[in-house]
Amino acid sequence: MSFFIRLVICLLLVFYLFDAPAHASDKNNVSEIDSVTSIQSLNGVRYLQSKDKLNVKELTGSSNWTDQFAPSGDLKILAGHDVWIILPVVNHAASDLNLYYFTANNQYCNAYLIDTSNVIVDAAFAGNFNNPQNRRIRDFSIIEYLKVPAESDGYLLFCISNHGQQKASPDILLFNEAIFDKIALSSFKSERTATYIKILFQGAAGFTFVFFTFLYFKNRQKIYLYYSIYLMGLLWYSILRMYPYTLTGHLHEHFPLFMASINEPVQLVSLGFYCLFAIELLGIDKKDPWLNKGILILAYTLFTYSLLHFLFLYFSQRLDLSTLLFAITRSILLPANAIFLVLIGLRIKSPLTKYLIAGNLFFLIGALLASLIWYFNGLDWLGGFFANQRNSQIVFMLSILAETLCFAFALGYKIKITEDEKNQSREAYIQQLRFNQEITEKANKELEEKIAVRTREILEKTRELEAQKEWQLKTEFERKLAQAEMMALRAQMNPHFLFNCMNAIKHLILTKDEKSAAIYLSKFSKLLRLILHHSKENSISLSQELEALTLYLELEKSRFGDEFKYALEIDEEIDLDYIQVPPLLLQPFVENAIWHGIMHSQRNDKTVFVKINETNKGFHFCIEDNGIGRKKSAELKGNSLINTRSYGMEITHERIELFNKNFGSTISLDVKDRNIHLDEPGTVVEILYKHSHYDQSSNS
Repeated sequence: MSFFIRLVICLLLVFYLFDAPAHASDKNNVSEIDSVTSIQSLNGVRYLQSKDKLNVKELTGSSNWTDQFAPSGDLKILAGHDVWIILPVVNHAASDLNLYYFTANNQYCNAYLIDTSNVIVDAAFAGNFNNPQNRRIRDFSIIEYLKVPAESDGYLLFCISNHGQQKASPDILLFNEAIFDKIALSSFKSERTATYIKILFQGAAGFTFVFFTFLYFKNRQKIYLYYSIYLMGLLWYSILRMYPYTLTGHLHEHFPLFMASINEPVQLVSLGFYCLFAIELLGIDKKDPWLNKGILILAYTLFTYSLLHFLFLYFSQRLDLSTLLFAITRSILLPANAIFLVLIGLRIKSPLTKYLIAGNLFFLIGALLASLIWYFNGLDWLGGFFANQRNSQIVFMLSILAETLCFAFALGYKIKITEDEKNQSREAYIQQLRFNQEITEKANKELEEKIAVRTREILEKTRELEAQKEWQLKTEFERKLAQAEMMALRAQMNPHFLFNCMNAIKHLILTKDEKSAAIYLSKFSKLLRLILHHSKENSISLSQELEALTLYLELEKSRFGDEFKYALEIDEEIDLDYIQVPPLLLQPFVENAIWHGIMHSQRNDKTVFVKINETNKGFHFCIEDNGIGRKKSAELKGNSLINTRSYGMEITHERIELFNKNFGSTISLDVKDRNIHLDEPGTVVEILYKHSHYDQSSNS
């Protein structure tokens, strides 16, 4: 039950309260109680405090009771202790009596009627946290009654206990059934208007909550979610303040501790989502990042504090601190709300700002007015409705309802603005489509003209391409024909070289030099594999050419012996793997130098020099021998062994011409005597090779 309800009942009880007449005997005749009576005015009242749970039946004979019970005097109640109160009673009436008691703000106040034999005759359970199923009076948790039998006497025993550190309130009031009926009727009449207003508020907030929740699930816009959660918090706040004789008011009495602990956190969480709603409504995150950051900090602070507030109250059960915490948070939140409201009005330019400010003003004025009405027990200078303290909650509810309506109007206006923007965008889109269509038609017309011109150009270009293609086909045919001729020449040269090698092997065998013949044959087979491999290629690297040449020279050295020497001198800066040459380019010239030059020489140092270097004109190959020279060789042509045609040289010349034609490279050949002025016969073959990529590499 809310604090407000308890206050109303207290006021009603005070209204009926007057001092009970003194009794001469020690027994208090409860049948004579015809007004609201405080137990402190009765005879023989005793009390004790205990931190431990005590046995009811053993308490009447306990010696720990203290006399002179005076709740309004010097009585000191210890936090966390149960307070037990006992008083002797007698019912002289001829009928049973329903004796009602009021327990103020206690969480638990259990009453027991004990006869003189120490037997419990009846028991009643009141208090805010007592289970509603244990109560006899459904609508008032802090009022309960005991049934006192006719013409009986005994003792009334009260046990007051509160959880946590909240102190017990031992001032208990007693009254009869007639007074209770008046209190209940008066309470119902006085709260009827407030109940109607709460129901009206719940209906409006509930309908708006359902509507905007539906909008959120349809549009998935966060502004509708935030506003729906804000409305749900207001709806919860109103339900928690419903009176016990209503359905919702009775339901939340089943969870008193939870409801008492969750009350303030629900309001603060609702306020946090209201902050997020304000950001989305006015677009503060896009218009003022610093203000947006401040409001977000406030919202997340509220969420965090709400959780800590709930956990603290629920587990510590220090509900006595609720009022203090409420005062502290409101003293911070109200100024903060006013500051943010002023900043929004000054810094956020939006047609929706006035709705937000109006709603906040309704809330602030209503909250301030309700607080003044409550604190001053009504504002007599305003008179009428505002002079009654009980109407403070109504004022606050109406201010919240006015605020909710302002926010609902703001959302409706925002929906209209959004729809107008969509219509404007749609109209602009249509205009853009029309403009695009005009541009497209104009572009199509220009494109058709360009296509016609381009078609003529393409036709003319096609004829040129056909002519060029015909020329390319002719050129390709000539190139392939030249390649075929080169392959045929290469096929002629290879048998010639093989014939010479076989003659060399034959010579070794005939001279019975089997060991040399075996070595020669092994090297010859390796050379033969290289020649067969190279014969499939149009060009090979210079490193592969030199490998075959070196192997050939070793074969010739094996045949001639130590009197034949050869030397290869190659510039180290030349990339042998990069340069491409026709297969067996150098070998025919070396072979010619050996067979027609140094083989007929009488010198003991028959030598062939092969030099390769790079000049500014290309790669220079030099094959030099110290043989008999060209002139002496020509004189020996009459000899049958020398008179054989040099097919290798002829084929090599033709291969060079075809290679230059097909591969775009230039190989020039120059054969001359070694030294015509000195008596140093011999022949020099100079080959200048200018690769097709040589100019590019040189320039780069």
